[in-house]
Amino acid sequence: MVNKISVYLTFIIVHFGLIFFLYPEKIFESTSKGHWEAILIGCLFEAAMMWIYLRGLSSFPNMTIVQICKQVLGPWISRILLIPIMLYFLATLVLISRVYSEMMTIVFLPKTPIGALLCFIFLGLFAAWYGIKTVLRTSVIISVLFIPWIFAALSSSISNFDIRNAFPIWNTSFDFLKHPAY
Repeated sequence: MVNKISVYLTFIIVHFGLIFFLYPEKIFESTSKGHWEAILIGCLFEAAMMWIYLRGLSSFPNMTIVQICKQVLGPWISRILLIPIMLYFLATLVLISRVYSEMMTIVFLPKTPIGALLCFIFLGLFAAWYGIKTVLRTSVIISVLFIPWIFAALSSSISNFDIRNAFPIWNTSFDFLKHPAY
C-alpha cells in the first residue's frame, strides 16, 4: 500500500520545481500587473482538473488510466489516444532534464559537462524501473532533506520584500489569459 503522505510530499516537491523555476518567468511574461490573478486562476484550474481526474479514477478502483482506457475504448483507440500523451511526457522529460542540467551547470557546477549531469536523470529512471513505491520513498527522502533548506532560503530573503512591487494589484482586462506564455 502506498502511503498518502509520500504521495502528498511528491506532489509538493514536483510543484516546488515548477513554482521556483518555470512559473515565475511565465507569469512575468504574460502580465505586468495583477500577478496573483494569473497564479490563482492557474491553481484553481489545476485543482478542478485534479478533482475531475480523481473522480474518474475512483469510478474504476484499482485500475490505472491505461487499463481504464483499454477497457472503455478498446485497445486500438486507447493506443491512438495514449501515444500523443506518451510522446508529450517523453519530450517533457528530455526538455526538463536539459534545462535543469543547464541550470545546475550555471549555478553549482560550471566546469562539469552537461552529459555528466544528465546521468543523474538515469538514476531517476533506474529508481522508476523498480516501481512507484521506490519513487515515492525517494521523494520522501528528498523532501526531508531539502524542504527545510528551501524554507530557510525563503525566510532569509524576506529582507528583499518590498510591498510596492505588488502594485498594481488588479488586472481588470485579464489579458494574460490570451498570452501564449500563460
